Parts: sequence; structure tokens; C-alpha cells
Amino acid sequence: MSVNIENNRQAHPLLKTEEGETRPGFLMIEVMLAITLFAMFASAAFLAFISGQQATRAGADRNEGLFYSEEGLEVAKAIRDGNFTLLTAGNHGFGLSSTGIWILSGSLNNGQHYDTDVEIHASSASERRIASRTKWKLNPTLSGETILTLGLTHWRTNNGIKDWSSASLAADVDVGSSFYFTGIAVKGDYLYLTSTSGGDGIYIYDVSNPYSPVRVSNTFTVSATARAPVTYKNVLYFLVEDGSNPEMHAYDISDPTNLTSFTTPMVTRDIAGGNNRGRSMYQHGGTLYVGANTSTSSDEFFSYDVTNTGAITLLDSEDITQDPTVFDVFVRSGFAYLGTSNNANEMTVYNVSDPSDLRVHTTFGAQGPGDAYGVRQAGTGYYLARELNGGKEIVMATGSGGHQSGSTYWYDTYYTVGSVDVDPVGCYSFWGTNDATDQFEIRDARNTTLPVQKAFTVSNGTGNVVRYDVHQDRVYVAAATGFSIYLPGTTSTCP
Repeated sequence: MSVNIENNRQAHPLLKTEEGETRPGFLMIEVMLAITLFAMFASAAFLAFISGQQATRAGADRNEGLFYSEEGLEVAKAIRDGNFTLLTAGNHGFGLSSTGIWILSGSLNNGQHYDTDVEIHASSASERRIASRTKWKLNPTLSGETILTLGLTHWRTNNGIKDWSSASLAADVDVGSSFYFTGIAVKGDYLYLTSTSGGDGIYIYDVSNPYSPVRVSNTFTVSATARAPVTYKNVLYFLVEDGSNPEMHAYDISDPTNLTSFTTPMVTRDIAGGNNRGRSMYQHGGTLYVGANTSTSSDEFFSYDVTNTGAITLLDSEDITQDPTVFDVFVRSGFAYLGTSNNANEMTVYNVSDPSDLRVHTTFGAQGPGDAYGVRQAGTGYYLARELNGGKEIVMATGSGGHQSGSTYWYDTYYTVGSVDVDPVGCYSFWGTNDATDQFEIRDARNTTLPVQKAFTVSNGTGNVVRYDVHQDRVYVAAATGFSIYLPGTTSTCP
């Protein structure tokens, strides 16, 4: 038996011969197995990387397609607002006319790799169903399609907006001369005005009779400059500059006539970055969007949740390029438009579809270094009110989806335009100025030349703040020593 074993060892030299002796054959197999396993893992990792890259690219392509589809819907809305009968059934492309008005043109829009068409179905004489379809094929494996739909009605049959080219002054209220008003908010029959520290800080007027406003809660004051009042549910929010924190104050206004010198805020909130940071604020749903004064060490744009009216909860904040002061904030359709002191990009647009995840969407630079004191968006127009500083003081840009994508129109006024507001459908724009004679201007917002429809001399001085009240179809203008109320004409046709 021993001889047979030795013969087998000689016949098979790779077998183990003694305890602890190595076997070169098994080492070779192990090395080959390790190489095979490594190759398999490497291939899987590479495939995962490639798949991830393709998924990222596909997501970016879809976002771009959604932008073009959304643009198609915005064009349909703009045409509806101008002339509902031009929304004819069929498949259409679109473009700008020689005067800068959106029109249907051709059957398809051929973009760079993206093709968009707007399909219109006439549901009835006063209803249209819109489908905006975008297709793309960048290569044999990267292609796709997005479709957005929208129902439109002929709003001119009952739009509630009367003829502002025939506007008239209803009331002129003189309050004082040692301060100026900084902000306006309207809720129901009450007007809320904030002022600099030379005044009472906050003023509340019953304007149920627009010809005879009556101040209420006279003893309710703030011993500091207050700014940017907004209302949500039965709460009044505004910003305070008293040299300390917190800057955000909230008051219960379920009964505006019941506020006194003993009334204290129901809740307050500090804005990060130091004292006196709050500059502008806009309420959209249960979210407050706040613009701050410039800071090289802190953010300038904030979002706060106020759905629980007993708390002001920070959601997100953003440090804006060049750290500008944010003079005005306006929110519509998932985008926040910021008028700033950034001389390269006076308007910065944020995607705020998720208020807890603010993201820069685009920027817009106007001619010259003038700051943007006011910003609004309506229809497919973007409006900037600017200071007099070597550029154009009134700016109107066309576009959609938060992007300036068409022509831009610039207007020299030769005076600072400190505030702008626009009715929701973009019929009229309202401008407050420091002109010697025309401190309040009403312009046709549908015409790219923005022709002046009516202008008023504001007896109380510069038109610091202009606010359009969509519920009452009124305009309030706050000036240096008081405020004014304006009413439209009696007809209901929007030009």
C-alpha cells in the first residue's frame, strides 16, 4: 500500500505530499477565480455607472422637454388673454409677432433636438382643451416625449377687471411728514401699511368705503421701521428694523379693530446673519418667502412654513451670487422672482415648487447698473421697476416657465421707478415713481410698448409702494406723507 501511495505522489506532483506543504495548482486556480470575480464586479460597476449616467441624462432631457411643453401652454394662455377666438382647433407651432405678441404659427416648433406642437380642441364656444407635446431624439437610445394639458375658458366674459384707462382718484389720505410708507397689505376691508421709524411703524385703515378710509386701532404702533406686510389666514406678518432680533413679527388680526398698545406678537422669528436683515417678503400659500439685506457671511433668500400660524419654521435659505439686497419678492406658478441690487443680474428666479429645496432657475440682467426695486410676472411678461442710474428704468421681458426667452423692451423714464404691480392676467401694469408730476402711472401691459393709459400726480409725494387689490379691483399707492386709493372705470373690457 505504501508503494502505491508513493507511485501516486510521483504521478501527481501537484498533490500535497506532507502536512503543511503547498499545492501550486490550487494557487493558480484561486488566482484565476479572483481575476474572474474582479472582472465580474468591475463589469457590474461599469454597467451601473453607465446606467446612472444615462438615467441622469434622461432626467435632464425630460426636464428640458417639460420646459418646452410648459412654454406651449403659456403661449396658449397668452393668446387666450389677448383674443380667445385665435385659439383655433388643430395642431400648431408658435412664435412672436413683429410687435412682440405670441401667435400660433405653422404646425410645429423645431427647436434644437426638441420639437413642440400645441394641439387645440374646441370643447365649446367658450372652452378650449390644450395639449402641449414635446418630442426629442438625441441619439438612438436617448429619446422621449412629454405632454402637458390645460383647460382654458373665455375669461373675458367675467374677468372682474374694469377699465383702468378711465381710472379716478377715490381718496387721498395725508398722515404726516416725518416718515414715509414702506409697504402695503390688503385683507378684506382693511388696509395695512408699514412705515419708517418717524411714524407709528404700522397703520390699519378700514377701506370698506374707498372714498372715506378710517384708521382703526390707533394706539397699535411699532417703535421702529417696519417693512413688507403680508397676511395669511388671520395673521399679519411684517419685518421690523429695531437694531436687534427677531426681525419677523406676527399678529392676530381676526379683529383688526381690537389691537392696542398692549398687543404683543403671537410669534416672532430671527433671520440669520445679524440685525435688521429683513427687506422684502411675499406670502404664497402657507409659505413666506423673505428677501434680506446684503451680507457677505449669510444667505439673502429664505423660505418659512407658517401653515401652523403659531410658529414660523425655517424651510430653506440661499446665498445669492454677489450677495445683493433683495428689494422685492414675487411668487407665481412655482417660481420666485427676486428684484435685487446685483448689477449684473437684477432679477434672479428661483424654482420654489418645493419650498424646502430652493434652487436657482435663471437670472436676468438689465441695461446699466440700476437696482431692481420691484418685480412682477403676469402672462408671459416679466416687469422690473428700477432706480435712475444710467440704465432703463422700466423693463418688460417676454418668456415663460421662469425663463426670459423672447424679446426685451426697455423704457427711459428719467426718474426712479420704485414699485410695480400687475393684475393677475396681465391687462394693466401699475408703476410708482419719483417723477415731479406723474408719481403713479397705469400702463397697458399687453402691448410691448407699455403705453401709458393714465397718470396721476400723487399729492403725498413719491409713489413708494403700489399694490393692486385683485379682490376689489383697486389700486393703493403709498407715498411719503400718506396714501391714495384709485378705482377703475365702469366698463369690464380688458384691452
